[in-house]
Amino acid sequence: MPNINGPDIHDYICDICNVACNLIMLGILIYIILRDIPGIDDLVIATYALGAATLILGAIALFGPKWAECNLYAPKLKLLFELDPPFCHKTQWKAAGVDPEPVYYFRLRIINNGKSTAKKCEVVLENLWIYDNEVPKRIQNFSPVNLTWVTGTGERLQYIDINPERGYFCDIGHISSIHYQRRIELYKFIDADGYPVCRRNDLRFMLELLQSFNAQSNYLCPKIKYILEIGLHSGNAHYKNGFLEICFSGKWEDDQDLMFREEMIYIKEVPDPAGS
Repeated sequence: MPNINGPDIHDYICDICNVACNLIMLGILIYIILRDIPGIDDLVIATYALGAATLILGAIALFGPKWAECNLYAPKLKLLFELDPPFCHKTQWKAAGVDPEPVYYFRLRIINNGKSTAKKCEVVLENLWIYDNEVPKRIQNFSPVNLTWVTGTGERLQYIDINPERGYFCDIGHISSIHYQRRIELYKFIDADGYPVCRRNDLRFMLELLQSFNAQSNYLCPKIKYILEIGLHSGNAHYKNGFLEICFSGKWEDDQDLMFREEMIYIKEVPDPAGS
């Protein structure tokens, strides 16, 4: 059965009433058509009408709930991005025994515009393109990897459920202060064959990945233009994907408004670079 707790129960009852009314009208129509055929008495007409109605009711009983769940009450997920708060903002690293350090976070928002809960949602970095002479080239044999949900609990979750008219943020990545990167994060960066490699003191855009592979870099280098394909998977909602073009200057500004100027960093939605 459809998730009645998701959509309004009154909507569900109204839909059932509409189906019943349509069946009654269909029965009347069949009766009118067969009544005018010579040699068919009322009993035969009633039998045909009853048989047709039974078949239709049987089909509705078998396939109606699944159709309603997938169409009338299906969750509808959407990916949103803006290079402004609350999507992207400046905050602080805080840890025991360490002075707070500034960091800029960059996030997507996933919303559910449907009528039922979207189950087991995950956001995946599906593919990565790097521009070569203004032409995006896809990294070959890239292994899709999960991005991390922002839940407020501190847990790094792969899956979450999203109720109707609700949304959650998902981290794309962050840029830490120069001091923090050189002192703490430097040894977390993964250099891999086939990926641009930064110089030791370059300020990098660290991807917020749930898993990291030694065969794939986990950061973006400055002054190189990338495209990220981000896919949204769910146990009961249609697949969605989007493409973000990112280029970071490699410079740091303490003022958020200055940091989010286009000459410092730009992130924008673009069409599928593969053209599909």
